[in-house]
Amino acid sequence: NVTPTHEKELKRDMATLANAATLFTRSCDTCGEDLGNNCAHFASNALAKAGFNICNEHPAIEARCNAPKGSRRPIRAHDLRDWIATKYTAHKARPPLGKAAFFHCLRNKDSQGHVGFIDSAGNDVDTGPGSSFGDVHTYYY
Repeated sequence: NVTPTHEKELKRDMATLANAATLFTRSCDTCGEDLGNNCAHFASNALAKAGFNICNEHPAIEARCNAPKGSRRPIRAHDLRDWIATKYTAHKARPPLGKAAFFHCLRNKDSQGHVGFIDSAGNDVDTGPGSSFGDVHTYYY
């Protein structure tokens, strides 16, 4: 039998970027909205499934999907980057093999953001453009 306390401990232990990368899909489990190829929406869904408290209120997050209150995922790359930055250290270099990371890219020409994960094998896990999308790259691990 799993007690509520034990369930919280299990959830906390699995809340890793490696697990989020593994759980990444091009969908949101809670809202059913079609927001197109929204990297932040899908990455925040993976973080929530991995046990991160991404659905809690946070000053860094301004825009969320229309899921029921308490399960709304962030839908903007910059918001998600700002939230991750409160939990992980920013690096200019990709993580070493064996270590997963969250990445944020920014194009200088239009400030378009893109986010995703790098799994522990060094692969980009995202909606397609990969970590080479932008001119400015930051890796959080």
